[in-house]
Amino acid sequence: MIRIRLFVFLIFVIPGQVRAADPVSGGIPFPHLALYGGTRSDGRPFVDITQPGYPLVDSVVEAYAKRQLVILNVDPLANSRKDIAVALRARNPDIKIFGYTLGSLIWCTPVYGPTVFYRRYWETVEAYDGDSEPFENCDGSGNGFLWKSDGQRAETTTLQNVNLAHRDGSGRYDLAEDMATLFYNDIYLPTAPDGTKIFDGIFLDAFSSQPDYGYDPNYYDYTRAGYPDNASFLQGWKEGFLALTTRLRSLINDPNYPIVANAGSQPTWTYSILNGQMIENYPYQPGSGGWNNAMYSYPGGYFFNDKNFRSPQYNFIFTAANVITPYSPSDRRKMRFGLGSATLGNGFAAFEDGGIQADLYDYYNWWYDEYAVDLSTGQASTSFGDAGWLGLPTGDAYQMIWTNSNPELVPANGFEMDFEGLTLLASDGAVAVNSRDSATAAQGTYSLHIQINQLGTGDSSVRLNAPGFPTTSGGLYSVTFWAKASQPRIKLVMGGATGGLTFPITTSWKRYQFVFRATSSSAFYQFQLGQAIGDVWLDDIHVQQGITDVYRRDFDNGIVLVNPYDIPLTVPLERSYQKINGTVSPEINDGSIVFSVTLTPSPPIGDAIFLLNGPDTTPPGKPKNLMLKKIKTVVIKTFNIIPIVDVIANFLVS
Repeated sequence: MIRIRLFVFLIFVIPGQVRAADPVSGGIPFPHLALYGGTRSDGRPFVDITQPGYPLVDSVVEAYAKRQLVILNVDPLANSRKDIAVALRARNPDIKIFGYTLGSLIWCTPVYGPTVFYRRYWETVEAYDGDSEPFENCDGSGNGFLWKSDGQRAETTTLQNVNLAHRDGSGRYDLAEDMATLFYNDIYLPTAPDGTKIFDGIFLDAFSSQPDYGYDPNYYDYTRAGYPDNASFLQGWKEGFLALTTRLRSLINDPNYPIVANAGSQPTWTYSILNGQMIENYPYQPGSGGWNNAMYSYPGGYFFNDKNFRSPQYNFIFTAANVITPYSPSDRRKMRFGLGSATLGNGFAAFEDGGIQADLYDYYNWWYDEYAVDLSTGQASTSFGDAGWLGLPTGDAYQMIWTNSNPELVPANGFEMDFEGLTLLASDGAVAVNSRDSATAAQGTYSLHIQINQLGTGDSSVRLNAPGFPTTSGGLYSVTFWAKASQPRIKLVMGGATGGLTFPITTSWKRYQFVFRATSSSAFYQFQLGQAIGDVWLDDIHVQQGITDVYRRDFDNGIVLVNPYDIPLTVPLERSYQKINGTVSPEINDGSIVFSVTLTPSPPIGDAIFLLNGPDTTPPGKPKNLMLKKIKTVVIKTFNIIPIVDVIANFLVS
């Protein structure tokens, strides 16, 4: 894929128009609300354990059923309490229920009976330990489990403790395949009394293509895992991961049944196997890059996940709340930011306890103005039928950019006369040429066309250099430009500054704005194009102080705006919109008709707002009968009796 970079001493990547994938299957209306359930093996919080028979709690079922998707533990839904899934679907026939399990991590609890999924999970792994001790001893000496280099067995405090890299004598990843069979039997196959499946998808938590996020080569005993060195163990783990997922996919034999894996960023080779992943503790994971990392890192950023995983895609943004004060101003802003960011793509947002302890904190009861709206009144609603109020998107998310009145810091590059100081360089074996192209342009007559004919050794082997410009350290600046590419990805890098993004570029002209904070008295930018053979076009480049963009997506019944930056931004709107008439956040959602809104972040948390389509303030024109207009034209031309027919026709069409 073609990528462009702007370079200045530090490497960054730049925001742009996002090309999202098709909405998830079924055309689920927006915003997409999810609950990461946290059900206990006894059924809490869905059941009342103080009453005989543990009856269902109707109010809890009702609260969960308001969401379009819930992720719930395999136990007890798939065995002893199938009535929970039945009750959820009775309240909401369209709800999606995903079965939750740990992908390569298991613990032993002797109180588990033989029908409990997690006991069967433990026994599947323990069978490879080669001992005959009963389950109750929770012990083993073989290599079904991973062992640490200090001689202790890896416990559940690690990310993984199951040896997915285990192989039999023929080299087959036997334990991984047995795990796939377990997941198939215990998650995919269980059905309700009416024959419908309990789960609509599988959610594998703590399941990664490597044994740990920040893998320490000295942590695991690779010899005991069956490998001569650490490198071969890591490769074996990757192959075991692949064996489990492909075997599970083969057993299910339904290309539309989703499998989601959650543990950091999944590598690109998993995109054809998995249907998505979750970004947890948004916007702090993955890494510490905030919005940039969570949304635009490659691979693993939300925008890339939303288009690269196999269809149907199910991606998630999980935002952790302060469970003591979930309705505080800061938590309400955090909720809006997470929900707004998820709504820019096609995934689901969950705002709840970071520990997923539904039996301790009733986060399933939390409800915010943005979750449901009565479209007839604009009033925030708690009614099940008013969720999904935005409807379906009318297009992809994009940067909404308005006029920046600040002076140009370098000559504006419209390429109408020449290259205006931009210089193309190719090195390390790369071959590229540039020209002014009159066949396509975003503005004016010409654009800059860069054709990459041969790649070098890296991104910077083809680079377009720009002259430097003065800055004030700490000041906010932006580079605004139009771009398109023959392949849908582009990357820019900026130096003498902080911040940056990786973003997709479409094959059509789109406008982008890269925002950066200067760290010195000067800066310069560089487009780096050495990622793929192909063509890139640039046009109308401006460098100015200030920010004049937010992220936006339009829907049938309204819009969402997201400000990921660290300063308030007042957004001019092209027509009237109506704020939600809310009760939880009336200072934001006051029901007013607006032609502009201000989004006020509280760094590192940005801000977002959801707006309904407002009344049409354009005076209606006089209705015209187009057929009579056509009759008038034909009569005039045929009989040349303009004066009489003109009078009659004007009377008829008025």
